[in-house]
Amino acid sequence: MNLRGIGSNRNVVLLDGDRIVPAGFGGQVDLNNIPLALVERVDVLTGGASTTYGADAVGGVVNFILKNDFSGLEAQASQQLTEKGDGNVFRADVTIGANFDDGRGNAVFGIGYQQADAVYQGARDVSLTTLDTYSGTALGSGTSDPSRFSGSRLVSGTGNGGTNQINAAGQLVPTFQTFNFNPYNVFQTPFERYNMFGQARYEVSDAVEVYSRGLFSKNTVNTIIAPSGAFSIAVNIPLNNPFLPAAARNQFCAFDVNPSASVYTPRFTQAQCDAAAVSTLRPGQAGYLEIGTGGASATATTSGTVLQYCKHGSHSTLTAMARFQQVKVTTLTRSHFLPVALLKLAHVFPNMSRPYSITAWVPVVRSLTQSTGISQVPMAKVKTFRRLRVIP
Repeated sequence: MNLRGIGSNRNVVLLDGDRIVPAGFGGQVDLNNIPLALVERVDVLTGGASTTYGADAVGGVVNFILKNDFSGLEAQASQQLTEKGDGNVFRADVTIGANFDDGRGNAVFGIGYQQADAVYQGARDVSLTTLDTYSGTALGSGTSDPSRFSGSRLVSGTGNGGTNQINAAGQLVPTFQTFNFNPYNVFQTPFERYNMFGQARYEVSDAVEVYSRGLFSKNTVNTIIAPSGAFSIAVNIPLNNPFLPAAARNQFCAFDVNPSASVYTPRFTQAQCDAAAVSTLRPGQAGYLEIGTGGASATATTSGTVLQYCKHGSHSTLTAMARFQQVKVTTLTRSHFLPVALLKLAHVFPNMSRPYSITAWVPVVRSLTQSTGISQVPMAKVKTFRRLRVIP
C-alpha cells in the first residue's frame, strides 16, 4: 500500500482498527494475508492521520473492516496469462466460518495459495536491449567478454589508451562489444505463497467481548538478476601469462609512465618485455614482471639502487640495496603507492642499520620526489607505509 506515492512505509495499515504486524523491517504490510471473502469495506484517510497515528502515517491510514458474522464456505480460484502466453499467475482461496450461541460468537478460518511464473525482459522486443533515453543507442555493461583492460598503449603508439578490449588479433582496442544484461532480468518476479488466517470472537456480555486473531504467511521468492561480473577487482597479470597475446603484452609494456606530456617513458623496455614473456619465469626470479592496478611489479635499469616495496602481514617495508644495477618496485598497499615514474630514480638511500619510523623518512621521500620532478606524491599516502628499513 503506497498512498500519495511517498513510500509504502509512510502509511499505516489497520485491520478492524488494529495495526497489522509488518512483513519486514521496512514497515510494509503484506495485504495478501487478509482473506478477500472477509473484507466488508475499506476506510481510507489520506490527510491529517499523522497527528493521531504518528509520523509513519504521513501518507495516510488504510483500515480494512472485516465481516464479524461470516458463515458458510467460500472458494475462489483465478488463472492469469499475458497476451504472449507467459507470466502465468494462479491464485486459490478458501474461507470457512460459522456463528454459534445464537450469534454471540463467530469463528472463521481461511487459507490461500499463489504462484507466479517469471516474465523475462528478453521475451519482449521493447526491453530486449538497454537503450539510451536521449540517443536511442544500445547500451550494455563494460564488464564484458572479450575482457577489457586499462593501463595500455594505443595500437597506433600515439598515446596511452583508456579502458580497452582485446580483439580477435590480440590487440587492445577501444571497446567494441558490451554485455547485454537485459534479457536475463525480469518484469515479473517468480514467487510462491502460502497464507492462513484465523479469527474468533465471543460476546460475553453487552460490555465485554473476547476475540483472537492469527495470521501466517510463507513466501518463496526467486530473485533473478543478470549474471554478475568481477566489478572493480584489481587483478595482477604476469607478462608470461600463456593467455596474454603478444600484441597486448607489448601495449602494456609500452604504456607511458612519465607524468610529463613531452617526455615518453615506457613502463618496460621492449627487451624487458620480451624477456618477461618466458613461460618458465616465476615470481621472485630475475626478469619476472607483472602489470596491475592494485599491485604492480616493475623492473628497470638505473644507476646503483634496488628499491623494493613488500608487505609482511600488516606492515610494509622499503628496502634499499646498493649492490644491484636495477630498480625493482612492488606496490602492495591497497590503492596507495608511489608513482611508477619513481623507476627513473637514481638516488641511493643513506645506509641505516636499524628500522626508522615513517616520520624520519618524510624528508627523504620529499627529496626523492624533488630530484625526479614528481611533486604530486602526497605525504598522507606515503604514511601508509608503517615501517621503513634500509639494508646496505
